[in-house]
This record gives sequence, C-alpha cells and structure tokens, in this order.
Amino acid sequence: MYSLAAGRVTKLGNGGQILQGGNNWPLRGNKNTLWEGGTRVPAFVTGPVLKKTAYTNSKLVHAVDWFPTLLGLAGDRNVFEDLDGVDQWKVLSEDAPQVRNEFVYNLRKRARLVGAIRDGDYKFILGDGGHPNGWYPEPDLEFQFPKRVFRNLTRALFNVREDPEERHDLSLLQPELASKLEKRLRQQARSLVPEDNPNDDPRGDPRRWGGVFSPGWCALHPPARQLSTTLAASG
Repeated sequence: MYSLAAGRVTKLGNGGQILQGGNNWPLRGNKNTLWEGGTRVPAFVTGPVLKKTAYTNSKLVHAVDWFPTLLGLAGDRNVFEDLDGVDQWKVLSEDAPQVRNEFVYNLRKRARLVGAIRDGDYKFILGDGGHPNGWYPEPDLEFQFPKRVFRNLTRALFNVREDPEERHDLSLLQPELASKLEKRLRQQARSLVPEDNPNDDPRGDPRRWGGVFSPGWCALHPPARQLSTTLAASG
C-alpha cells in the first residue's frame, strides 16, 4: 500500500495459498506458481491526483513498475536508466495507451530453465508451472473438475485475455508463436544474476533480541561459530 497525499495505491498479494484456506477461483493454480492464480494481482488507485476516475484498467503493469511510477509522480526521473520497470502513471491516472507489452513472470535455473513470459495477450510457460495446478472453487460452489488437468508440461501457451483461466493450451495449435516466446524467454535468462540465498546465521536468532527479529547484528556481534555454541548451550 502506498499513500499519495490524500490518495492511495492498494496492491494485493500474488494469489491465495490454497493449502492454507486461500482461494483463487476462477483462476488456475496456487500462490507462488506461474499460473494466473499465483501471479495476477488486483490493485486500485484513488485520490485527487487522478485525471480519470471510476474506470477499470486492464493494461499490462508489472510489480517492478511501481518504483519508477511513484518516483516519476514525485518528480524524480533521474534514476530511470537501466531499470526493468517503466513509469505507468499516465496509464493509471489518465487511461493513456499501454506502455508495456511484455514482462517476465519468473525465471529459475535448476536442472533446466523454468519460467513464464507475457507478450500482449499471450502467456508462455516453459517447464512446470507449479503445483497445485488445477482450479479450486469456493467452498459453497458446485463444481465438476475437468477430466484432464495438464501434467508434466514442458511448455504451454495461453491467450490470457480470452482465456484467463488457462484452460486451453495453444502451444500445439500455434507452434511458431510458442517457439518465438520460448526463444525470447531464453534470451531474458541470459541476464539472470545468481540467486542470493545465504545460509542461516545464528547471530540473527530472535532469542538474542528479546524474541524479536532485529536488523543490525551482521557486523556488530561475535562470529557465527561462537554464537552457535552459546545458543546450543542455552538450549
């Protein structure tokens, strides 16, 4: 949530966690997956700074666009070089023409590349889109699950403008487009930087900070090995 001087931007999370009572119906998939149920995010903007109000905007906006959008609104355009995000303020406040036609949902290299990319109305998924990968209705709805849910996908193509529930894989019907988007996704993968997943460090253990997770301990306190021994002894 961002405040805009008597205005507000509210952005919700990327899907509900089905395994913990969440729900993304009628969209497909779970939180933290590449399916629309785990990536499509509703948001709204209010306030006197808007030139057009009371309308629905379905143009493409990515999470990385908020940074340059809010900075641009504040009048600071000196940091816009080499950013993945674009300034969306006129798109949101005036319903101006779309300024983004492509974005990457996610990219991850393990044994092989897994990711998804959006190009206009089309979404291409390379590898497994994540699980659960079906449709999970609200508890009070009667629903018959489809006889076949895609399994062991290596790639899939959807027109998410016409088929936001991702029920109709077009990769075999439009192989040239699927190959084009796969090539583009692999091009984007070349700019990936290594993941920053540091090992657990006992110096940050909340037991050292009155039961509270606290910053500032990295360079101010004894080595991890010494603290590990101390914490083990205090048990």
